Amino acid sequence: MEFIHEDRFEVHSIEAITTDSGRRYKIPNGDMYESVTTALGNQPGKKEGLMEWRRRVGEAEANRISRKAAGRGTAVHQIIEDYLNNIEDPIKDKMPDAVVMFKQLQPILDKSISKVYMQEAPLWSYKYRLAGRVDCVADIKGKLTVVDFKTSMKPKKRAWVADYFLQTAAYSHMIEEMYGDVVDQSVIFIAVEDRDPQIFVGEPRLDITHEFFEQRIAE
Repeated sequence: MEFIHEDRFEVHSIEAITTDSGRRYKIPNGDMYESVTTALGNQPGKKEGLMEWRRRVGEAEANRISRKAAGRGTAVHQIIEDYLNNIEDPIKDKMPDAVVMFKQLQPILDKSISKVYMQEAPLWSYKYRLAGRVDCVADIKGKLTVVDFKTSMKPKKRAWVADYFLQTAAYSHMIEEMYGDVVDQSVIFIAVEDRDPQIFVGEPRLDITHEFFEQRIAE
């Protein structure tokens, strides 16, 4: 499978800075914007829920699970990025469990993605004072789509991935704000350990009405 790449959007550079309160990005005008993932993690109740989980499973187990999830997630993202970039052998020297999870998604990617416009591209919004790097912007069945890739130990219900839709809605707005193009949909591909992969489709123009974004303007 060879993916078609089209330079539909100019890709800019922004500097990522890790602080005690999370990741921030220095955008071209010099302002420092909170990353989308950091801002979502700082929503009321999020940190309390995380701390409760760590207390329940114990610090050692929580650290083990977090390290495994982060390492595997990074590896799967890299394989997918290389695969969409038409690298000849994207799974070479990669972690076996990451390869297995990639292979879950591979046939779905082959059938879904018609063109690739951007990968790991920096985006930002002056309106919401947010920035980040979008996994992928692509044409999926004729629709301009923000694509997000996730890994999970267990299958998820749609209600559990609300933050994923907020993340993709933020990137969709950034594309509209920066380039003037309206994103038609968001698609979240989740590779699930020892299970079939999941696909969730969102409507960014509805998700952007969430109170999370209203609060970003009010602050």
